[in-house]
Amino acid sequence: MPADLHATVAALLADADQRYTTARRRVVAVLEAARRPLSTAEILDADRALAQSSLYRNLAVLEQAG
Repeated sequence: MPADLHATVAALLADADQRYTTARRRVVAVLEAARRPLSTAEILDADRALAQSSLYRNLAVLEQAG
């Protein structure tokens, strides 16, 4: 996974006064590895450690951060 992707996401989140948490890193990693849009069910299948409620919250934060 490119380090610059994580740096970009971290910078966008920092600009939105949000932290780049472990769960958010996991979501970004799943999406980056897929190389195509995924449904929430597909993201949860790809990383069983993610909780559904956490996924929805983190997707909303990532979307708001750009």
